[in-house]
Amino acid sequence: MFKNLNIKYFILKQVNFLKIFFNLKDWLLIYKLRKEKKLFFIRELKNIFLDSDIFAFGTGGSVDNIKNFEILKNKNVLFLTTGPLFCYHKYGFMPNMWFIHNPPSVEMFMKEAEKLKLTNQLDFSKTFIFVPSNFSDSKDIQFSSTIFKKFRKMINNKAIFVLYDEVFRGIETSDSDNYLNDNYPINLLVNTGVENIFLPFLHFIGVKNIFFSGIDHMDTGHFWDRDRLYQQLDGTLVKLRQDDDIYKGIKFAKNRANQVGIGIYRLEKNETILQEYEYIEFDKAYKIASNKIVLKEE
Repeated sequence: MFKNLNIKYFILKQVNFLKIFFNLKDWLLIYKLRKEKKLFFIRELKNIFLDSDIFAFGTGGSVDNIKNFEILKNKNVLFLTTGPLFCYHKYGFMPNMWFIHNPPSVEMFMKEAEKLKLTNQLDFSKTFIFVPSNFSDSKDIQFSSTIFKKFRKMINNKAIFVLYDEVFRGIETSDSDNYLNDNYPINLLVNTGVENIFLPFLHFIGVKNIFFSGIDHMDTGHFWDRDRLYQQLDGTLVKLRQDDDIYKGIKFAKNRANQVGIGIYRLEKNETILQEYEYIEFDKAYKIASNKIVLKEE
């Protein structure tokens, strides 16, 4: 049974790849965006973000514990999943970085934006949107995949797109040489959002320090609704992992980050299982963090 499912998935993936590959309209769009400096390959961001500091957030309730969050509009702020939408809705500004890793994130974003009647108010024109390239070994989403094309249509292709390639199946904690290095495609550690996304991708573009919150792996709800538990698109509740492998992965990633010299700090004192990472007060992090990176208009 599982063998047949794998074969079916492989065939569907190849069909989707061929559709994307022969999509001449999108390849011309990529060429146009490149000329306008509105589309980059992730390697090129090393020239932009080298030695910068990033505030990186999941959507967990611990973000709600940060007082005066609004002042981060002047800093580099990265969000996952529906984070940019609710950052704008709750705090009044759009983050300058959004990381996309799977189709449900984009589907949920569009669904929630429509529900809040914010579709026409969202301005991504100064936001770096990280999305898998059309050749990336990613989780059913690429720049030209159907769901991302719908999103691009919603924002009229007005954003700064960053194409990346990854090995989404991840590596083992025993394979330290292939984690947080300059190898490409980027290797992930399938663990929490810190080890799976923040550390490998931000290290790759030369970021110096990461200050994170909202990756709780506890029943903290969401930063805009503490009573709303994590769930799939169909409403099925998501069980947040707290097993031994998660803690092993956190410890491994922290040690590896120390080895390569990238600072990784948690902004939440209690409402997160990621206690292994050093805690820093929000006000202190804000004072030492570099300012927001904004590309000059040509």
